[in-house]
Amino acid sequence: MTNTFKLLAEFLDRFDDEVEGRELAAPPEEIQVKLRALAQGSLPQSERQKVFSILNQNPEWISELAKEIKALRISPDKTN
Repeated sequence: MTNTFKLLAEFLDRFDDEVEGRELAAPPEEIQVKLRALAQGSLPQSERQKVFSILNQNPEWISELAKEIKALRISPDKTN
């Protein structure tokens, strides 16, 4: 696991699933696909910076990336 992903995983471990507030709009399907690929480590290096830039502009979508990472950690049928 790269240092970036290790830091993100440690950050996510510090928070519960319960959050108060309003529901935010989910990212478009094409962004969800890229977030899933990023979480799986299969997003090409050339695309990563673009996704990080998109997340920087839409920080509410970081939770979608977190969901993808957690799903990989929980699901026994997926490999890393």
